[in-house]
Amino acid sequence: MSVPLAPELDGLLLDNLGDLEAAFKRLRHVERAVFAEVDATVEAWMRAQKSAPWEGDTAYFDNELTFYPKSWLHTGDKAQTCDAWFELEFGAGDNGDDLLDDALSLTRLCRLGDGQLVFGLTQQILKVPAWKKHLKAHADALHPFGFRLDDVGHLCIDVQLDNATLAQGARDGDYGEAMGPLRAVLDQIAAAEPQLSRMINAAREMN
Repeated sequence: MSVPLAPELDGLLLDNLGDLEAAFKRLRHVERAVFAEVDATVEAWMRAQKSAPWEGDTAYFDNELTFYPKSWLHTGDKAQTCDAWFELEFGAGDNGDDLLDDALSLTRLCRLGDGQLVFGLTQQILKVPAWKKHLKAHADALHPFGFRLDDVGHLCIDVQLDNATLAQGARDGDYGEAMGPLRAVLDQIAAAEPQLSRMINAAREMN
């Protein structure tokens, strides 16, 4: 897909190139601060799950914001591996490398561009065709918890923060309140854990 011509806008951008570069550098700093709070929120949520413990890695900018119930660990090998996990990732069709893709994960998180962020479920139990068929059989039971199958048949749940609340958090020096929608999504995932685990265990039995 080509970028539409906009000569007047392009000229205006070039007239203000230095200011835009400075603003973008600052925005990347803000983005990392917001995602540090996202990491901390997921970490705190995992620690709070006592009845069905979760664990994972919470470092979004190291490509490692992943988490899973401990019951999803595969202990048959000497080194523990995980049969399935959730990961904070770009939505379907967004590779992050097209000129028309959003430049920032923060833009996706607030849904102010064309992309979005989701918690997507990845598994390594079944081959892709069998897994997609398995997902379809369980999708209706997971829909009440906010889960959906995306355009490529990937199970996910949407994540979105409010831009205005984040802006106020920046002014206050505290993004905690802005994480409310994230905590709500995590609680939905926790509520769905029994159904999710039934789906994972059923896939294990098929393998």
